[in-house]
Amino acid sequence: LVAAASLPKLGCLVGAATGSLADAKMDFSWGEATGEFAGPLAGTSVNPRTLKVAPGTLEAGRSYTFTVLGRMASQPELNNSASVTVTCVPQSVEARISGGA
Repeated sequence: LVAAASLPKLGCLVGAATGSLADAKMDFSWGEATGEFAGPLAGTSVNPRTLKVAPGTLEAGRSYTFTVLGRMASQPELNNSASVTVTCVPQSVEARISGGA
């Protein structure tokens, strides 16, 4: 899962009090709302915008709601969040006979 984020537009604020966002950093925090996910929610990628879910971690027949909070490192009150629900649907079993037609 990858969080997409952009710096806030502060055009309505004028003067030195606004500071510069040109070199501003953003922090990202991942969560899982259903409590079904037992895997790690931090440190899964070099890029904190990315949550990598290891193969075999999600179980068929279950739903997981992943959340991400993005915020400005120097101004955490400037933040927003998003969520996505991932539903794992079981696949049908497919049988084959080696050498069969």
